Amino acid sequence: MKTRKRDPSPTGKGTLVGVRLQPADLKALDRWIKRGGKHQTHPQAVRELVRNGLAIAEITWGAASNRSPHAIELAGSKIDLLLNPGND
Repeated sequence: MKTRKRDPSPTGKGTLVGVRLQPADLKALDRWIKRGGKHQTHPQAVRELVRNGLAIAEITWGAASNRSPHAIELAGSKIDLLLNPGND
């Protein structure tokens, strides 16, 4: 029997943030995991979504301060690469 490698390794370090998801949110998370094509646990998927959301917020805050069409286009490209890393 092949054992599955856990990612990231459990270290017990970091701050535990407990989150309860309502059934509709949990179904949406499961759909997001399936669409991603990766075998992820719920905690792994939530960590990835938080990282992506924070990165997108940082990008959009920067684009909002510089409203040039070129800056907005670059921000959109960065967000697309972040959300679809395999489609470069």
